[in-house]
Amino acid sequence: MTPFRGAASSAAEAGLTPTPMRKAAHLFGADQVGFAELDRRWVYSRYFDSETKKDYPIKFSDGPGYEQYNHPIRLEDGTRVIPKEMTNVVVLLHEWGNDVDGTDHAPTLLTEGLSTLAYARMAPASHWPLMQASAR
Repeated sequence: MTPFRGAASSAAEAGLTPTPMRKAAHLFGADQVGFAELDRRWVYSRYFDSETKKDYPIKFSDGPGYEQYNHPIRLEDGTRVIPKEMTNVVVLLHEWGNDVDGTDHAPTLLTEGLSTLAYARMAPASHWPLMQASAR
């Protein structure tokens, strides 16, 4: 697989080539970083907006009524449209912790704490590429 196939020019323009992106994701807390073709079965059909406290649909631009969008967009009604040209994803893996295997203690407050820490580590690693792309 060629990284960023189908969106190579926009990914390259944004500086999101695999090596720098992998290094940045590690720097911001990801334990492993990979690149894969998008499998739409793994994309949620809806997302929750923390500002409005409502959920909204996620659509692809090859769906009826969304064909005119060739860049990611949030419409006035809250719908997010993913362009059909976006065919690859960056996969970030975050370990729970090296000192305790939380799954041995599930379900307990320990596992809740470990998962909270893992999710907290995800935020900087997953938002950095988005901030870099939007800044260019």
